[in-house]
Amino acid sequence: MTHTEILEKIFDAFAKDEATLLTAKQEWMTFSDLVHAAHDSYEEQSDAFLEWLSFERLDDQGLTFLDRVLQSQPSGFSKKDLPWMLALRSSHHSLFQIKVIDEKGLTLTDLFGNGSFFVTERRRLVGLNIGDIFEARVFPHPEEDLTLLFSKTFLLHPSDAVPSILKSVSMAKQKNEPKQTVLGKLQRLRLRCADYKHLSQQRIYEKGAMLSP
Repeated sequence: MTHTEILEKIFDAFAKDEATLLTAKQEWMTFSDLVHAAHDSYEEQSDAFLEWLSFERLDDQGLTFLDRVLQSQPSGFSKKDLPWMLALRSSHHSLFQIKVIDEKGLTLTDLFGNGSFFVTERRRLVGLNIGDIFEARVFPHPEEDLTLLFSKTFLLHPSDAVPSILKSVSMAKQKNEPKQTVLGKLQRLRLRCADYKHLSQQRIYEKGAMLSP
């Protein structure tokens, strides 16, 4: 069992609820974007949406999709799924900066909460450098104590944009701007860089930091 399989099961359990899915997409589009299947960032952006939909978006009863699964225990889920679902319910979604990279994993600083996290996840080490900033979700491994993992959401921002991102986050915290609003704004700037490869990534983020989401 993996967290990816759990996510797929949760989404499948509610895939027929077309009205809720449409409403959720409309809500998502108020602070971020979805892209077409041929877009370079389609899979990454879809993962971010599905995890927000499953673990963060609240319905009119104040429940997430995951909460509803835990309450109703629909068919397709087993007792083996429960530890993974509880671990994902306690996940932490934020913007992180890499402080240390070693053979065991990454030491990260949460740019919103200022906490420090050590994440064991070798598959994510390739192409990453100290100082890089990315949006991610971390959660405790349900079978290994004191071990954190990354979920599928993993949106790496351009290294050239790091100074602009730090400035943007600092300003947002001073204004008490909601974290999801800031993350959504940065997602849009990341997509803009993918769409306009001939433009300076640093310039796109500098300009974007002054815009409303």
